[in-house]
Amino acid sequence: MSRVIVTIPDQLLNTLDQEAKKEARTRSEVVREAIRSYIEQKKEEAEFRARQAEAFRHMDEARKKTAGSDFSGSDFIIKWRNRLAADE
Repeated sequence: MSRVIVTIPDQLLNTLDQEAKKEARTRSEVVREAIRSYIEQKKEEAEFRARQAEAFRHMDEARKKTAGSDFSGSDFIIKWRNRLAADE
């Protein structure tokens, strides 16, 4: 396992040490978990942005297909919600 040197403000280090002590873990274990969590969060954010971009592409395609027609997305959603409410 590699070692790294990181500069951390004293107050943050004190908080880290307190949390590690509460959990009966080493400082290194807590830091490794924090890094894993950070990396996972960034991965999830990137996946969300990719899904969001795909959704926008689909919305743009739908807009192009319905351009010039009397189709209203808002009316469609209102009717759909009303049907759901009637089914309840």
